[in-house]
Amino acid sequence: MAISLSWPKLFCLLSLSFLPVLCAAASTKGSSLQHEEKVVHDDDFVVALGSSTTRLTLAQSTRSYRAGMRTLIMTDNETMVPHLNKVYGKYREVYEYFPDEDVPDVRKWHAKNPGDYRAAVAPFAAHRQFGDKYKWMLYGDDDTVFFMPGVRKLVAQFDHNLPIALSDNLWHDSSHPRLEAVRCLPCGFNTSLLRVPSAKNTTDGTPAAANYTPRPACPFCTPVDACPPWKPECKGGGGAHGGAGIILSVGLMRKLLYDDAIACMESIFHCSGGDCLVSRCIWRAGYGFTDPGLSLMYDDPYDHILFDSLASRWFLHHPIEQIYLGNCVSDICSYLVRNVVSFHLRGKSYPSYPKAAAAMYGLVESHAAALDFLNVLEDTESRPPPVPGSYAAKVDAAVEASVEGEGEEGEEGEGEEREGQGEGSFLPEPILRPQPKQNPNSKRKAEYDPHAHDVQRLCGAPSDLADKPNRKTYRARSQP
Repeated sequence: MAISLSWPKLFCLLSLSFLPVLCAAASTKGSSLQHEEKVVHDDDFVVALGSSTTRLTLAQSTRSYRAGMRTLIMTDNETMVPHLNKVYGKYREVYEYFPDEDVPDVRKWHAKNPGDYRAAVAPFAAHRQFGDKYKWMLYGDDDTVFFMPGVRKLVAQFDHNLPIALSDNLWHDSSHPRLEAVRCLPCGFNTSLLRVPSAKNTTDGTPAAANYTPRPACPFCTPVDACPPWKPECKGGGGAHGGAGIILSVGLMRKLLYDDAIACMESIFHCSGGDCLVSRCIWRAGYGFTDPGLSLMYDDPYDHILFDSLASRWFLHHPIEQIYLGNCVSDICSYLVRNVVSFHLRGKSYPSYPKAAAAMYGLVESHAAALDFLNVLEDTESRPPPVPGSYAAKVDAAVEASVEGEGEEGEEGEGEEREGQGEGSFLPEPILRPQPKQNPNSKRKAEYDPHAHDVQRLCGAPSDLADKPNRKTYRARSQP
């Protein structure tokens, strides 16, 4: 049964959950987790992404989240590079040229699309350009949005000098995200917090083994640590999803220099994309991906993924609007606003790239406003005592009860709240927009939303697609 907690109680749960993780990390020699979270500044980051002339507006609109950060953008127009560097250097942007794959025989292409190889070169070119005077590299597509509050919170727990590649949105069997993907948990991770079967309890390829969770790897993830016990020489799968973004430590990039990376990618053919090339070269160099592990503390881990989760596609398109409409009363919504690391905008889904770029700016601003508003709700010390029996009084009482009861009730104490709000709940009902009626004479077919069931489950929103088969959701693909 999925966890259903109010956002104040969720915040308390996360606070209690991370404490043993960090304490365990402090007692582990060579742990990849930091004992104390450190402040991470803009100059501690660099950004790397591949783009093209037609998508350059998208690439430049990533300034919405990376303002002030050094950024390398790979493009396909060599003659434009000098002009781009001259005009946009004020944004700390560097442009480099790398051609499309144009070999007539597509069987000799290294990846699926002509520009995929260019996208794969971007992180290694960025390290060559900026040197090792940074701590973390944000690598994604030109329509990937990184939410810096969640990014800073995540990377502050790790040692940037260790070779670390972070993502919990990984490919397996041609789909993503998948719990079956080979990866590691951070060194020092408290596995008693996990809500799914552990790899140490499965020794073969039985159905139970398909649900395995990764194991903590010290001091960092290697293929030996990432492969399941019943398949110690696995090939590493498809790696991380580039649209969801990948965070790479400077310690890892020091091990993967430009010339070595090019030689590696030249030996690979028919990869599904640039993310596939990068992931395979990381694996061949002797390193695996580290899953932050936070999503695995829940019965519904797919909804709590930090790197572009399914739930984020609903809540994070317009998070402040979702709060205003009353649709952000679930624990998942507030969890994502507070912790989300990335969001794949999917630029091709918009009428034009400029419109997608505008949506990117709106998304970043809306998320910042939603996060600030949740912090305002949490700050009750500056407010006068609420009137007894009022809505505010019920909210404060719920927060106080969550703090006092979390450590005592444990698993049994949470059971009642997981069943839903129930009668007499002080939480507001979601305000739903009226749905436009379809013109019966229109030749345009109603759009089929494969995630309609998940939206209904997460938000309680009615769906006129409830009777249609839901064949291609992440949950349907991912559950064994």
